[in-house]
Amino acid sequence: MKSRSELARVIVIVACLSAPAAAWAQQGPAEGAGAAEEEDPEVVALRERFRAGMDRYKAGAYAEAIVIWESVYRTIGREKGYRLTFNLARAYDAYGDSTRAAERYEAYVAEVARRRDRGDALEEAVVSQETDAKSRLAELAKTRGRLRVLAGDNPVEASVDGAEPRLAGFTAYVLPGRHVVTFGSGEAARRVDVEVEAGRVLDVSAPAAAPVREPEKPPPPPPPPPQRFETVRDRPFPAYVLWIGAGVTAASLVIPALTYSRALGVFDEHEASRDPDERARLANDYFSARSTAYATLAVPATLGAATLGLTAFYFFGGSDKLVPVGGAGPTGATVGVRGAF
Repeated sequence: MKSRSELARVIVIVACLSAPAAAWAQQGPAEGAGAAEEEDPEVVALRERFRAGMDRYKAGAYAEAIVIWESVYRTIGREKGYRLTFNLARAYDAYGDSTRAAERYEAYVAEVARRRDRGDALEEAVVSQETDAKSRLAELAKTRGRLRVLAGDNPVEASVDGAEPRLAGFTAYVLPGRHVVTFGSGEAARRVDVEVEAGRVLDVSAPAAAPVREPEKPPPPPPPPPQRFETVRDRPFPAYVLWIGAGVTAASLVIPALTYSRALGVFDEHEASRDPDERARLANDYFSARSTAYATLAVPATLGAATLGLTAFYFFGGSDKLVPVGGAGPTGATVGVRGAF
């Protein structure tokens, strides 16, 4: 298999043979290019791709022709395929993409100049196409406005009037009038509206990015009001204990009242009786009943004393503690004990 450079040379020779004289690079068969080279499968494939592009160009399908020729150009490279840049410039021009047409014309002119400077012999067709390219560039510069989209410090893609984005650092050839240059994409896109006149060059750079605003922090909540406390008495037991004690004491008074009432009844019977024996018996019963009544007084007396003691302990015993006022707070802390019963 031949090297890539040898194949490329053959492709350029073969491809250019089929180009129209007025618009395309033309070159006669190179000496030494034999039938063996013509039959190489890769050479044949590239030649057919070039001719397919030519057919699409002649049919007015310029976009399809561009796609095919760009693929061929990438295969054979700039050094061997520089003549194809002129073909591409014509195709872009016919398609209406003045920017890429100008870039291809400029690339062709620059390559021809480089070869002339190093002393290469230039064919008459190459010199003629160089003249055509320069003439078309001059015409585009005169009839179009040029937007020089500057690259800036940070790489960013830019598009003109919604066209396919390109890395900033290119010159767009546009019709005179208003245009929109968009840097970046999505929410971060920055738009620049410009107006350019025919024959003028206007530099366009990406506007400074809007400073990123930090989200506003909500104001801090107001400080809580100072906690207030009050002193309350922590009783030793619930108040209902006193009420129970008082009730039991009061109830216990019923028994002495009943026994004393019985003693009084016996006394009344003793005074009414005239029988000495009965009076003697009633006297004994009276003293017995009175002793019982006095004995039963001990029960309410004891309960009353206990109730009084509990009452004194309730009011004077226990302790004082602080409790928060106006909301939940920590449990109160004991601050003192006021005596105990």
